Amino acid sequence: MRKFLLSIAMVLSSLVVSAQDIDFGMYKNININNIPETQIKTASEKLIKRGESLESIVAQARSRGLSERQINQLKNRFAKYMGGSGKDGKDKGLGSKSKVGNNKSLSTKQKVNIGPGEQRIFGHDIFNKENLTFEPAESMAVPDSYIIGLGDEIDIDIYGAADMSYELEVGTDGTVNVPMVGPVKVAGLKLEEARARLTSKMRTIYSDLGGRTKAAIRVGALKPVTVSVIGEAYMPGTFTVSSASSVFHVLYLSGGPNANGSYRDIQLIRNGSIIAHLDVYDYLLNGKADGNVGLADGDIVMIPTYQKRVAVGGYFKRTGQFEAKEGETVADLIRYAGGYSSLAMEGHTGLFRVGKYAMEFKEVSRPDEVKLANGDSLYVSAVDIARMDGMVSIEGAVFAPGYYEYAEGMKLSALIEKAGGLKENAFQTHGVISRRKDDFTLESVSFVVSDINKGSDIELKSRDEVTIGYIDDMREAPTVSISGEVNSPTTVDYRENLTVGDLIVLASGLTEKASLTNVEIVRRLVGEEAAKSPSTSKKINTVTITRDLTIGDSGNDFKLEPFDEVFIRTLPSALIGGSVTLSGAFLNPGGYGLTSNTTRLSDIVKRCGGFTSTADISGARLLRRIVVSEKEKNIKLRQMAEKQDTVFYLKDEEIPYEIVAIDLQSALNNPGTGADLYLVNGDELVVPELSQTVRISGSVQSVVSIQWKEKWNAKDYVKAAGGFAARAHKKKTYVVYPNGQSASVDHILFFRRYPKVVPGTEVIVPQKPESDISSQNYIQMGATVTSALSTAAVVIVTLLNNRNNK
Repeated sequence: MRKFLLSIAMVLSSLVVSAQDIDFGMYKNININNIPETQIKTASEKLIKRGESLESIVAQARSRGLSERQINQLKNRFAKYMGGSGKDGKDKGLGSKSKVGNNKSLSTKQKVNIGPGEQRIFGHDIFNKENLTFEPAESMAVPDSYIIGLGDEIDIDIYGAADMSYELEVGTDGTVNVPMVGPVKVAGLKLEEARARLTSKMRTIYSDLGGRTKAAIRVGALKPVTVSVIGEAYMPGTFTVSSASSVFHVLYLSGGPNANGSYRDIQLIRNGSIIAHLDVYDYLLNGKADGNVGLADGDIVMIPTYQKRVAVGGYFKRTGQFEAKEGETVADLIRYAGGYSSLAMEGHTGLFRVGKYAMEFKEVSRPDEVKLANGDSLYVSAVDIARMDGMVSIEGAVFAPGYYEYAEGMKLSALIEKAGGLKENAFQTHGVISRRKDDFTLESVSFVVSDINKGSDIELKSRDEVTIGYIDDMREAPTVSISGEVNSPTTVDYRENLTVGDLIVLASGLTEKASLTNVEIVRRLVGEEAAKSPSTSKKINTVTITRDLTIGDSGNDFKLEPFDEVFIRTLPSALIGGSVTLSGAFLNPGGYGLTSNTTRLSDIVKRCGGFTSTADISGARLLRRIVVSEKEKNIKLRQMAEKQDTVFYLKDEEIPYEIVAIDLQSALNNPGTGADLYLVNGDELVVPELSQTVRISGSVQSVVSIQWKEKWNAKDYVKAAGGFAARAHKKKTYVVYPNGQSASVDHILFFRRYPKVVPGTEVIVPQKPESDISSQNYIQMGATVTSALSTAAVVIVTLLNNRNNK
């Protein structure tokens, strides 16, 4: 034992030096699996540090004569630390597994392009699915029926009374060389036959074989085989596959039958003879794959052209194109299509067939007697789902509306009873039966609902549809509404005995600004009242309420009727208040509250303490919030857009204020007069600082501010700004004074008088709108005018000559 362990240590010692320095010939008799795991790990780490790979160890071991079994053991032990895996990429298990040997790469699937029309052929996708390759699993046990071929590896494990393992390759002569037994021919035998022959031969050296001594004989690595796919395949060619592969796998690699290929008679040819016929439909429909046999090197898979192709349409479970064999019938085709769908009209199946000169149609009453021909098309229609025979229906105010089976002589009362009877809120005076006449047109049958169970009954017909309405559906849904000074203005469904107080509670109560008097209830006139007042549609009731809504108060308890509208007014005193803002050259600018509706300009100036020493009182202006409805805004914008001259305006949200022109000095000198305006909530009074400049803007050569000159008018300032621009609208020139007032150019005959200018004024020159007349049009107009003037001159000269002659 010590000698054995010493030998193991020597192996590892050699390994950690360098894989190329190992003399593997010294260790042919050592079982690699007996080396301790810790020593394998240490050796692996040192080899990795030296840049050695698992492949270099295997190559050196094979070159030194180690058996394949020892090499596999070596790979398995070192793979977990150095990367890679066991034999041929997979750990070798105890069972018989298929592994491809000879280091020959196997063929892989290439992309197949299938046209839309070809996708309707039944079976087209079976060989073009990523998850259905039919490739044999590498760990799959090799069956006893497997035919051993050249290059296969036979693994023999002797155990029990003796312990020995062999990995033997089938040579070119079809034999394996068993140590101390000699060559044994196994090529061409089934695995179970080869196992029996090898066991018999080895009894010459293991006399107790089958007793205390056992032998496990299996196929190890399988040789790859080369198989050709010819005929109507998407990608015909030669493929290298495992010898455990079947016909389906090479069909998958080739893409399977193309648009002209047959799915019903794929042939496997070996040594010039057809040894198997494969019907893909038998596999798809019945799960049978009798012709899907194993492959041998040099096999040929032949895909012939189809003989019959037929189409299926309409209400079958599967539709599309199918391939038919000789002698198959319409019944077979219906089976391939999965049978009829649930809506199919089975007794009305039709067959379209290619005739000599045109298509022919045949009714199929006995599908098993009609043989299929190439080009046939089978079709079945659906039943008329819109036509319901043998039933009646009821909907509306019954407890169980729906469809019911019709019986000859069935009465309406019986249908209502089946539907659970009438609901309490059923509309009793009128019901409707929608009935199909003999020509299938509709007619209406009316009945009094309340009379059905009082001896007045109606006999129903098949397909009758009974409708019994609800009382509430027969009238406008009654509501009441409340608006004004309540916390949640609302509209609610009317309910009997609803009072004003109740409705206010439903509206979350009154606001603090609510007026308790003059609460208006607007009531719709109906019946006789409406007839008496044809020109009036509503009447008004006025009540007084209490803030606590005490029950028993006449106003609070005023009963409402359907469609009443309640209006809660605002207290007059609640309209008073708000604030104004003083900006600019005031001693105490800022916000000031309004205590009444009669606060004037002079009042607010007194409250702020007056002006600073640099205030320009003449330039004071008042800014007032614009409050207009949407309708008014739209009208103003439309009017402005229709003006011919240029009008500049902004969006409403950009100009929430308008300038109110005021004469503040006059208001202060004459308080309480017309110049002393009343202030309203949101007003802003602006007093600017004294200014020494005038601004010139608009359609001028240069927009500038210029020092004020006492004797200059607006035109002088325009000249100082470089003069009018090319499209300046000179006649429309105007000025805006600091207080918001404006003045425009006066026109007296052919003369213009420009307005005066004070410090802080802005001179504005509008721009003419763009003309729609082009230069070419101007030329044409000029020519026309010239022609007209010439004609007029000729006429005048002629008249003068005639006069002189007289």
